[in-house]
Amino acid sequence: MNSNFTSLKNFLFTSLFIIITFNSTYSQLSSYISTVTALDVQENEDAEITLNFFQTQGLNKVLLAYRTFGESQYREMEVLISGTNGKVNIPAEFVSPPFIEYYFILHKNAGQSETYPLGFPLESSPLQLRVNSASPKDKEVILMSPDRNSQIAASDFFVSISLLRASDEIDKAATKIFIDNTDITNLALFADDLIIFSAENFPQSVSLGTHLLRVEVYDKSNQLYHSISTKFTILTSEQAIAMGNKVNYRVNVTGESRNENIKKNSNWFNNINIDATADYNTWDARANIYVTSEEKKYLQPFNRFSLNVRGSWLSIDLGDNYPIYPSNILSGRRVRGVNGSLNLGYINLQVTLGETERDIEGELIRTISATDTLNASNIILIDSSKYGASRGLANLGTYKRNIFAMRPSFGKGENFQWGLTYLHSQDDPKSIEFGVKPQENLVLGTDLLIAFDDQKVMFTAQGAFSLLNKDIATGELKDELIDSLADAMGTDASTFRTIRDVLGTFITVNQFLIPLNPQELPTVAAEAALAINYFGNYFKASYQYRGSDYVSFGQNFLRTDIAGISLTDRLRLLQNKLFLSLTYENLNDNIQETKLNTTNFQNLSSSVSYYPRVDLPSFTLSYANYSTKNDAPEKINDTLNLSFVNSITGRVGFQVAYDFFYKYRHQASLSINYTSGDDKTFRDYDITNLSLFLVTNTTWNDRLQSNLNISINQSNVVKTKFDYTTIGVGARYILIKEKLNLNGSFNPSFGDLKRNLLELSSQYFVMKNLNLQLNVRWINYAGGFNDTFFGLTTNYSFY
Repeated sequence: MNSNFTSLKNFLFTSLFIIITFNSTYSQLSSYISTVTALDVQENEDAEITLNFFQTQGLNKVLLAYRTFGESQYREMEVLISGTNGKVNIPAEFVSPPFIEYYFILHKNAGQSETYPLGFPLESSPLQLRVNSASPKDKEVILMSPDRNSQIAASDFFVSISLLRASDEIDKAATKIFIDNTDITNLALFADDLIIFSAENFPQSVSLGTHLLRVEVYDKSNQLYHSISTKFTILTSEQAIAMGNKVNYRVNVTGESRNENIKKNSNWFNNINIDATADYNTWDARANIYVTSEEKKYLQPFNRFSLNVRGSWLSIDLGDNYPIYPSNILSGRRVRGVNGSLNLGYINLQVTLGETERDIEGELIRTISATDTLNASNIILIDSSKYGASRGLANLGTYKRNIFAMRPSFGKGENFQWGLTYLHSQDDPKSIEFGVKPQENLVLGTDLLIAFDDQKVMFTAQGAFSLLNKDIATGELKDELIDSLADAMGTDASTFRTIRDVLGTFITVNQFLIPLNPQELPTVAAEAALAINYFGNYFKASYQYRGSDYVSFGQNFLRTDIAGISLTDRLRLLQNKLFLSLTYENLNDNIQETKLNTTNFQNLSSSVSYYPRVDLPSFTLSYANYSTKNDAPEKINDTLNLSFVNSITGRVGFQVAYDFFYKYRHQASLSINYTSGDDKTFRDYDITNLSLFLVTNTTWNDRLQSNLNISINQSNVVKTKFDYTTIGVGARYILIKEKLNLNGSFNPSFGDLKRNLLELSSQYFVMKNLNLQLNVRWINYAGGFNDTFFGLTTNYSFY
């Protein structure tokens, strides 16, 4: 007990003297975000981006805005925040080479917002996430055993490799096999297309723990053709038997208490997070409970509760979840309720039920007398028997918004799948007293996938039709109103009654229902794409159409009133080391002709990427051109037309990454982006921006890592300059092996934004499964004032 107390005292004392740390990928000037980490990802896989906040005081929510290569429009989705950490996943369908551009929108409780990088899009460039292209050669080498990330007993371990699908270009006999960089090729049995290795032939036993299996295939000129690898874990026989007969689980409990002193406004934040995982045979489960002092009844929820159960044919999500349906209908939206999927192969069903907004009561400011002539949008009807008046001026609240979605589908999704989606969402008028205009939304959609030749030819399409009622407070149309409308139009009222009665089983039908003119297709969203992937060339042509009045409460971030085509071509050369990409996009708005002018958006994006995959740097060079022009005349009767739009924006980017060994292990990356916007109208709203990011990490030994970050941003907006430079130096040092880790960084900023940021942290392991972490941040601003942050985190794990 005394030794643990002494160690803890030393930990707290040592923590106050740390001066350097190991940082993440991006570190820029921000009022909230300290670092952003986004690791390179493979195409058609979910991309995870994590954030670290040095403060969350006054922060309401954070949105990720992202776009794939060649697109002009950004999609948005909410970031899941837990304490000073944030996480968001970009769905696999939007992850394609060579990179994804993204930035963050930070909404504050006061209604203001800012972006990260700061000043985007005029005064900074977006961040980039590199996406590695999947090689078609991966399918030529089949690792039948061991399975990827499998856990097997030492007595059952063997390697089985099939080259049945290998190209005629390769020399099968020249194949090499490695376990943890140890060449075991001579111990393997080659039998035509099959290669087998048994651990019994290995002169040294394969030790317990995790190992890496690597297979290298060579062509007939003895040049490396392709390489694949997988990880596996060796267990004792007793461990393997035990794993097969019991539930394996792990529970992490993390508690945090931190103080944020911002502009002399001090606040304490306390939260606890319980994260548990378990698996049994083919079933996996995960539960998460996050409770924080930031939870307030006048804000949308900060607390999070979820339980996810996954099996081969069934998955269930309870609590806070992010269901994925066709992207135009429900995607990236948090739902508090239940989401379940039944996957039977040829027949599948997904159902979602819950709420997307919780009720937040408004506030009655004062009552309004019958003689009061005040006219404002927040005047509502109130209970006269309760308040002494029939009208009142109020701060309006938020209705509870319920959602129900269902998607039956037919087909496994490998070569064919057809789905039908039904979504109904409605505000609950009785959930709050002081509110106005509760709404209701109905969306009907269908989607289709047809693929041939191992998905080398793929056709996808989706379409949706929406109905929106902007005010359901008055209920459905009454017969008297229908009769008067029919008389005014000279038609039979029975037809309107039939429409009301039939459609009314799905959505409230009254004068506030949209669309008012369905012939113009204002509430339709549709898109289709054809992709062909042969001879190292991937070509995709797509078309999208979203009407000006299309609305889905399950997808709040869609760009509407847009239609046009997109063409993408990606060529692989030099045995999948060199990639050439080209995308052309042509879009128009005003598709319902509800505006005076139509705007055309033409965008051209190109890139060259080189991935040598051998001790050489990889790089990507990109160029994009965005043109925006409408059909308004530049002048009307010799007077300049304010609605005239004509601009061209060009962007050049260069990214290089190098992972090498020179006396020590080094990782370096450099990103340079230059943007120039030419406004060809009388406004002359020209912009230029140069952004540079240099990140270097060095591993000196198993105890010490260090890094150096340099960020330079120079912008000129309408001849107004805004320049700043940020330098970050840091290291991570293990003072007592497996006991005490010390971290810290110093990030001074110069130029038009002056700031010094010092971050310190220490992690002490009281026991193997119990650790304490101290975090200290100090920010000094040019005005002479300081912000400080102090936090203590405790983590306990059991399994």
